[in-house]
Amino acid sequence: VLHDVAIFNRLKQPILDALESEHTDGGVRENLSEFILTAAFNRIRGHDLHALSRVEIRRALTRMPDATLAAMAFNLWRLLAQTDDADRAGYWTGTVKPFLKDYWPNDVTARTEEVSAHLARIPAVAGSAFDDAVETMIGLMRPFALQEIRYGLDFEHESDPIVLHPGGVLRLLAAIVERAAAPPSDLVSVLGKLLEARAELANEPAFWRLRQLQRPG
Repeated sequence: VLHDVAIFNRLKQPILDALESEHTDGGVRENLSEFILTAAFNRIRGHDLHALSRVEIRRALTRMPDATLAAMAFNLWRLLAQTDDADRAGYWTGTVKPFLKDYWPNDVTARTEEVSAHLARIPAVAGSAFDDAVETMIGLMRPFALQEIRYGLDFEHESDPIVLHPGGVLRLLAAIVERAAAPPSDLVSVLGKLLEARAELANEPAFWRLRQLQRPG
C-alpha cells in the first residue's frame, strides 16, 4: 500500500519518525528505507512525486542506523545486478551515481565495515562504468576484512573485472583491504592476474603494498 505515492505522502512524517526510532524493528526499518530510495531516484529523474525534499532525504539517510544503511547499499547493488548488462553503465551514471554523490551520507560515521562491504560490490555490476564506480566508492568506504576477493567483490558472477579493468581493481583493493586483518585467501592469485592483464601495474606503490600482505609461502 505504501508504494502508492499519495498514501506515502500522507504518512511521510510517521515513516521518517519510524526510520529514526531505535524502537522500530530492523526489518521494518529496512522496508521503509526502500521508499526513501524510491523518492530519491524519482527526484533524480525529475519526477518529484513524493513529498520529500532533497534535504529531508539526506537527513533521513544520515540518521539511519548502520544496519539500515547497509541494507540500502545492498539494494543499490541488487538494482544494478538486476539490470540488463547493456544498460548497467547508463543506470549507474544516470541514477545510482547521482544518488551516492548527492544523497549518500559523506561522513566518517557512515563508513562502517558492513556498509563498506556492500558498497564495494557495486563496481562489479556497473558494467563498462566499473572504473568510474570505483572512484565514486572510494570516498564512501573504509577498509574492512575481506576473506576472498572474487567472492566478496562479486567478481565471480560478472565479466572478469580483473581482466577488463585491472587498474580499477587495484585502486579498489588498495582502498578496502584491511591491513590489520588476515589477507584475502585469493590475494596472491588476483595480484598475479592483475600483472597478466597489465604488467606495468607492478610499478604502482599500491600493488607493492598489497603484495606485502601476502602470507609467507
